[in-house]
Amino acid sequence: MKNDQTNGRPSLPEPRQLQKLCDIYKGMGDYTRVHILWILMEKEASAGELAKELRLTKSAVSYQLRKLHTAGLITSRHTGKNISYSLADGSIRQLLRLAEALSKRK
Repeated sequence: MKNDQTNGRPSLPEPRQLQKLCDIYKGMGDYTRVHILWILMEKEASAGELAKELRLTKSAVSYQLRKLHTAGLITSRHTGKNISYSLADGSIRQLLRLAEALSKRK
């Protein structure tokens, strides 16, 4: 975000950037998806591993993984028939930590 030259305030992002921001927040707007992201902060995991840890069906987890992937929050790595998921990058970890800190405010 750039500073506006006239008043020193941050300038409004472009519409495309605002939409991406909305997509990120939508991606994090579900308990199961946030839970998945927290697990992926610790380790790379497959849909089956996540399903077992979350006590959900693999189908339900795969649906949530698609939402997270579409939002750009996770990436996938194919090894033969196996697919492993991880956080897209370190900024996602920072975003989760910030959200955690905000959730602890009174």
